[in-house]
Amino acid sequence: MRVFVLSALMLLFHGISDTEVILWDKNTKLTWSDFRGKAKVPGRHVAMSKCGISMKTSYVEGNLTKPEFNFYAYFEPASSWYIKGKVDNLVLQHEQLHFDIAGLYALKMKKLFSGRNIDTKTAQKEFDRLFALYQQTQNNYDNETLNGQDKNAQKRWLKKIHHQLNYITF
Repeated sequence: MRVFVLSALMLLFHGISDTEVILWDKNTKLTWSDFRGKAKVPGRHVAMSKCGISMKTSYVEGNLTKPEFNFYAYFEPASSWYIKGKVDNLVLQHEQLHFDIAGLYALKMKKLFSGRNIDTKTAQKEFDRLFALYQQTQNNYDNETLNGQDKNAQKRWLKKIHHQLNYITF
């Protein structure tokens, strides 16, 4: 699983750029038809999700001193792929959890920024800090589950992430 970041000024969003994305919400479930990228030569991976988190900065009209921040977790279908005949529902569940981890960290960012009056420089530093934790979580997930091959570790991660998603408060 590779993770990519977009800066506040480079929001990758359907309708804003030519790249289609699926925005995360807790009810969005990926299907194999969402993976439209060209499959890579067989190697370690049989599927790859391109997920990420974007921060969008906006200002209330007439007040450039008080920025507002929104966070979006996304999945890029054109950059995500799988090898036909090599995947099953367990692999799809593994890829879905990568997307859910992106959603969890977007919610954590939203919670951190909620009600705070901070400037864009501080916001970018906080975003970068949390994004580094997000990347580490994605890497730990792949390492601990052996890219989804360790079914018991996969179940532990599924429970852990869904628990956090169910109990995050604002």
